[in-house]
Amino acid sequence: MSELTDKINALEEIPDNWAKQIMQFQPSMLNRLNRLAAQLTLTSDGFVEMTADNLRRIESILSDLKAYLTTGEYVSIVSELNTQFIAQEANTIAYFQSTFGEAPVTSFASTLYNTRRLQMLETVIGNGLDPMLYTPLRNALLDGVASGSSYQDLMDNISRIAIGDEKLEGVLLRYSRQLVSDTLATTDRQFTQIIGDELGLQWYRYVGGKMASTRCFCLNRNGGYFHRKEIEGWGEMIGIGDCRTNNGWQGMFRGTNPETIFAWVGGYNCQHTLLPISEFDVPKEDIVKAYENGWYNPGSTARAHFGI
Repeated sequence: MSELTDKINALEEIPDNWAKQIMQFQPSMLNRLNRLAAQLTLTSDGFVEMTADNLRRIESILSDLKAYLTTGEYVSIVSELNTQFIAQEANTIAYFQSTFGEAPVTSFASTLYNTRRLQMLETVIGNGLDPMLYTPLRNALLDGVASGSSYQDLMDNISRIAIGDEKLEGVLLRYSRQLVSDTLATTDRQFTQIIGDELGLQWYRYVGGKMASTRCFCLNRNGGYFHRKEIEGWGEMIGIGDCRTNNGWQGMFRGTNPETIFAWVGGYNCQHTLLPISEFDVPKEDIVKAYENGWYNPGSTARAHFGI
């Protein structure tokens, strides 16, 4: 089913595309910073002068960088992310229409999706970049001027912030990658669940790709079929099995419970989803398991279909 494939693949492809483009953009941002930092005055032996004028130049440097990141290449990258985010909403609607013949999108569901989308965009552009980019740069510049560091040391610090080093990625890439991944996945799951609830669906399939970073919780469930009651139990730490840790399971969001489990699923950077499905698409052994555990009370048609 192409609609399902598009929906599932996008959960991994959109964050990966964002990360790839940010990685390609980082050298341009560093070049801009190198030119801006040249505003600072130096001593004859290459150290940053400890002057009030240099302190004032810090804000000028940051203001210029902010203007740079609200035009041109970076705006194009953010715009593409926005387009992909909107397309994922359409992917979900297409899945329900092709599978169930309808996709009852409530005003609440649509507004929630767009509110999450706009919140994410505000975080990755303009003043939303303060905590992940501008504050580290301001601190590096301030430390360089306040201590009278060598210009080379200052630029090395700025380079580590902008593009990273052999140990760490640049701060923009490091922080925004997970933000984009988690926002997309959580928003998509909430939107999907709301439509599934409107259709009265009680069965889900745990779907998504298998990556090197896939954790125990997702690995053990990926591809499986589960009734809503069993999933709610995970939010109460029931049925976690050998994935249990002292705090729940590896990667679990704090605050995961029977309600939030549908949106948060495996937790941080989880690109799996709980896909609502028809009970008649569920393997019989999973139907029987849910029936015997008291999670599922099939109607007469389902009883006849599954022979229970």
